[in-house]
Parts: sequence; structure tokens; C-alpha cells
Amino acid sequence: MNCFTCSNEAYEEMTKEARRAYPKECCGILFGREREIRYAFPVQNVVSAQNSRRHFEMDPLIVYQAECEAEKRGMEMLGIYHSHPDSPPIPSSEDLAYMIPGISYWILSVEQGIEKELRGYAKEPDPKKPVPIRIEKGAAASCRF
Repeated sequence: MNCFTCSNEAYEEMTKEARRAYPKECCGILFGREREIRYAFPVQNVVSAQNSRRHFEMDPLIVYQAECEAEKRGMEMLGIYHSHPDSPPIPSSEDLAYMIPGISYWILSVEQGIEKELRGYAKEPDPKKPVPIRIEKGAAASCRF
């Protein structure tokens, strides 16, 4: 499988949002072209407060508006991201159930308010197997899982 590339700016936006939301899950949308993630768009987690530590949900109207704006800028929706507070970046049964073919799913583990690891997944071919990603931080790094 080809490697995803994530801009440092998109990665920093995801980690900033995950730290801000901790101990609740944050969520958002990733935009770019082909397998190059260029922009992370944070979206408010609209799940009730008592469930927001283990679940996320985005307002579909906000998602639609963000997709329209990205399209105007020549980008497409490449994925969805969310955090797992004090949990590893492994898809839950709920994450697996809601995966859509063609969209990548990115999970950022956050322990005690500090981001630890980002992993991506795709429904096909195997939703439990991480997809390779390269974070652009200065010099190019090799793909990792």
C-alpha cells in the first residue's frame, strides 16, 4: 500500500486539538489531494459530555460545508481523525463499524494530555492493519506504521 504523507501543519493542528480536548475525544476532517494530507480541519465533538471520553460525532452540516470549501480550494476529503484519550491508537469496535470505503481514519493516542502516536486505517483491504504514513518535518522521513 502506498504511503500517506501528512504535512507538518496538519499534524500540528491535530495534536493541538487533541491536547485542547483532553480528556475528551477530539475529531476533525483531513483534506488534501491523492494521498497527501495538507490540512486538518477540527470539528466540534457533538457527543454528550458523559460520552465524549470514548465517542465522537460530527455535525453533518459542518462536514458538508467544510467539504464544499475544500473543493473550492482544489482539495478533497481524505480522511477523518479523532483522538483516543489514555488509549492506544487502535480502532474500537465502533470505529470499525462506521468506517466508509475510500476514507482513511486517523487515531491519535493522547496520554495524560500529551500526544503519543498517530496511526491511520482504511476499511479496505484490512481495517485493523495500520496504513503507512510519513509526517513532513523538515527533511522527508521514511514511511512508518
